[in-house]
Amino acid sequence: MKIGRIIGIIIGIGLLISVRVYEHHFNDELLAFFDGDFQNKTIPNIDFWTTTYTILLRFLLNGIASLAIIYFAFWDKKLVYFCLVLYLIFGLVLTAIFWICIYIPTSNEIIFFVRRLLIQPILILVLLPAIYFLQNKNKHAK
Repeated sequence: MKIGRIIGIIIGIGLLISVRVYEHHFNDELLAFFDGDFQNKTIPNIDFWTTTYTILLRFLLNGIASLAIIYFAFWDKKLVYFCLVLYLIFGLVLTAIFWICIYIPTSNEIIFFVRRLLIQPILILVLLPAIYFLQNKNKHAK
């Protein structure tokens, strides 16, 4: 792997870390709620647009960094496009599930985990090994 690709991966990882480190700078109304004992509390009143903006902004920043890591790791634009489509579907479905869970009384743990899937770079942890496995499987099959 060339040094430019390694530097690109390191920058992508640095971006993921910076989104996590500076999470308190995002106007996340649920951050303080989920820091404490939230299982037995009711969800506070939250502004739909502010919360959606904050969650989707973090999802977007993590997604851009994750797609950059995938691009520099595998150097394949078609693969990045495929992962972009997966990220879009993942984001839309989870955002809808998040708001359904907010407005329909449900367990706080479900809301916590759906929100966590949106604001943390979980998808890249699944995609990187899966892509690596499939590419190595295809190389050995030839």
